[in-house]
Amino acid sequence: MPFEAKHIKTVRTLLSGVFFASIIYYVFYLVPHAFSGLPDLIVIFGAATLMYLFARYFVSPWAFDGKWVALRLIVAYGLLSLLMLALLIVISFGTGGIEWTGVGDWQIDNLNEVVGIFLLPNIYGLGTFIWDRGRKKADEVKQKDSLLLVNERRRKRINRSLRKLEKNSARLRVQMAKQDFFPHFLKNSLGAIYYLVEYDPANGKKAMKLMMQVINYYYNQGDAHMGILCGELQQLERVVEIYRLRLGFPIQLIVTLEEPMLRHREVPNTMLVNLIENCCRHGVVTDPRKPARLTIGAFPDGSMYLCLTNAIAPRPLDGKAGTGVGLQQMKDRLAAFSDSSYIKVVDDGEMFVVIVVWESED
Repeated sequence: MPFEAKHIKTVRTLLSGVFFASIIYYVFYLVPHAFSGLPDLIVIFGAATLMYLFARYFVSPWAFDGKWVALRLIVAYGLLSLLMLALLIVISFGTGGIEWTGVGDWQIDNLNEVVGIFLLPNIYGLGTFIWDRGRKKADEVKQKDSLLLVNERRRKRINRSLRKLEKNSARLRVQMAKQDFFPHFLKNSLGAIYYLVEYDPANGKKAMKLMMQVINYYYNQGDAHMGILCGELQQLERVVEIYRLRLGFPIQLIVTLEEPMLRHREVPNTMLVNLIENCCRHGVVTDPRKPARLTIGAFPDGSMYLCLTNAIAPRPLDGKAGTGVGLQQMKDRLAAFSDSSYIKVVDDGEMFVVIVVWESED
């Protein structure tokens, strides 16, 4: 900013020098016959300076202050012309350029030359006013632009911080939901394994080995809240095998992928094993005439869905009615995961349908 102020001051000084040099050149070299040398030059300098100040600081500000600028300029410079004429008469009397003819006429020998010399300060005064006004407007615009730029940068920083905070908050909510979700699955599945250990130790050992593989898989996932579908399907098969050992009959489950490439898409981890565990405990899963059906697909916008359908068993596996805790925890987890993810449950007393929709990256 100091450099700009110094630059403007230099320009104004140069313009003032050009202004006075123009007057000198006009008086001494362009029309020297119309003036009487140094005395005329001194008078003209004084008059021109007065007219410049009047045009710059009174006439032009008044003309541009409000509406009807063109009309104001005409009126203002009309009055200034009268002032110029009055000064012309006074100066001409002093320099001998005006004479009274004795018959009621004024005769001014250097009228055209004096009028020409007084046009310069008026033009210069108007020009410098417009220049200063434009410079101030430009400074105001620049200041506003700088303020807008600062505010925009500040807004972007705040938005980045908010997005980071929202991401961390969402991750924390998902992790907290997962901490409640997985133990619920473990409790129910270990109940089935405990039965095998007590009444069928050989199959109990097999079920324990399968459960250790499931636990090890999710332990290696760490804090990740998404898993690859092919890996989740592998855990689903292990859970299905645990309940096959528990029930003593093959589990009638038909899994359908609408597209083979979906095996490489992301799904919320532990979601499938929880749904299948709930299905095996409360649904009909050993009747070939009433198989459970799991369908997984994708919408055109890239989000994925699954639909699990099974007949409701007359009596739960452990004799206890479902509390809905697992499904509620799944709803909470999906809500924490994404606003567009959701779970819908349909229970008509005979069939139980679960529909889950979630966002997934290709």
